Amino acid sequence: TYVYATLTPTTSIISISHNATSPLKAGNTLTVTLIGVANGTATFDIGTLTAGRAMTQVSPGTYTGSYLVVAGNNVKDAIVTGHLLIGTTTYSLAATPTVTFDTIVPTFTITVSPDPAKAGTVSIVVIASEQLTGTPTLIARDSANGTISTVLLIGDNLVFTYSGTIATAQGTATVKVSGADLAGNSGSKTTTFQVDTIPATFTITVPVCVKEGTFSLKITANEKLKGTPSVTIKDSNGCSTIAFELISSANSVFEYRG
Repeated sequence: TYVYATLTPTTSIISISHNATSPLKAGNTLTVTLIGVANGTATFDIGTLTAGRAMTQVSPGTYTGSYLVVAGNNVKDAIVTGHLLIGTTTYSLAATPTVTFDTIVPTFTITVSPDPAKAGTVSIVVIASEQLTGTPTLIARDSANGTISTVLLIGDNLVFTYSGTIATAQGTATVKVSGADLAGNSGSKTTTFQVDTIPATFTITVPVCVKEGTFSLKITANEKLKGTPSVTIKDSNGCSTIAFELISSANSVFEYRG
């Protein structure tokens, strides 16, 4: 006596996979492969971005579908789910890993300190808007288009701190930063800062002759100063300091009364 039985599979989808091993940018194509029962109707979804994308049976039981990423398709850790309709029953299975589409280029903020800078060292801090594939490229040039030497001190994605060495070129210096995010989107930012390696000079206007009492003193700087200039006035013997007060200040002209 023989007993015959028909085994019914618990699912009609064996596996579902895709090619997105890293974030995809605009112009990249997501390819999805579903393996299951032959001659069904297969579709796939990408999170909440799109649903019901048609798949083609390329060989018995193997279905493929694709999605072209375009600008504005930004999703993070979206689940790709495959569906296979056999008769009147739809079977579903989620793929791993999840997928990320990133079509936004990274942006940067650049802070140079001090600004203006004198000969010596400056600090250049770069902050990226998102994680990068590595250290951003930084190019610093002085007003004569000479290269300002820089050294990376801290590279803690998303913040990068550099030290730059200023020589003697007076004028406007330029810092350009560029880098790519994990999807391969490239962005850049350029900023400027002032380099002042020439000391300020002063003209001092005082009365030719001062009798006993009060007098006025005017100091004019050839450029704007950081704060009020330090002034010391002594008597004709050079021994006693004459007391005085600042009565007006309009950088770079300062008036005192003694």
